[in-house]
Order: sequence, then C-alpha cells, then structure tokens
Amino acid sequence: MNTSQVTNEDLILSEHYEPKVLPIEYQKIRDGFYRKIDGMTVITSIKRELDNKLWLHVSLARPNKLPSWNDVLEVKNLFIGDKTALQVLPKKDKYIDCHKYCFHLWHCIDGDVTPDFTRGNNII
Repeated sequence: MNTSQVTNEDLILSEHYEPKVLPIEYQKIRDGFYRKIDGMTVITSIKRELDNKLWLHVSLARPNKLPSWNDVLEVKNLFIGDKTALQVLPKKDKYIDCHKYCFHLWHCIDGDVTPDFTRGNNII
C-alpha cells in the first residue's frame, strides 16, 4: 500500500483529531499546520502505515531550540488527548534529521499497540 496516498477516511479522521477549541495563542495556518505565538509550529497528519494501522503523526518544532517537556505535553494533550502517544528514538542508521529542533509523536488510531510495562500494577 502507498502510505503517501490520502483517502477520504484519512481526511475525516484528520478533522476528528483537530482540537475542538484552539487556544488563543495558537493560529491555524492551514489544515494540519499550526503556529503558536511564541514561534513553535505543529504539523499533524494521518496515514495508514505499512503495519496496515492508521497512525496520527504530530510534529512540534521551535526555530532555535528544542521544544521543552512542557511543550511536548501541551501539544500531546491538545492534538492527541488522553491517549497513548509514542516518541520513537530509532537506530542511528534509521535517523533522519530534517529539522534540528523538532520532536515527533505518534498515536495509533486503530488501538493501543504498546505493551503493559506496569505488569498490571499501574506504576512505571
């Protein structure tokens, strides 16, 4: 399957994952692209990946420094909500650095794919 092909299902889901209310400090530039007044940008997309699952991808970047942990939490809560999000740290030979100050989050729309690392006791 071509993962760059956008389907009607993807477009409908993209609208579903947009914030219901965008905080005043954010501006929607166009579908899937947002800018915060402090210069941080957020880009969102949904694609069916090679595992045949739908994934929401959210990237956040700052022009001159890495986003803070509070930035990551804010963007995750705003664009993904109270759902599992993953940040992948790939092997060195798989790493692609398109933007020096960017983080990426992924959420599997088709269901949580992470194991229960708490071993059932709800504490990591």
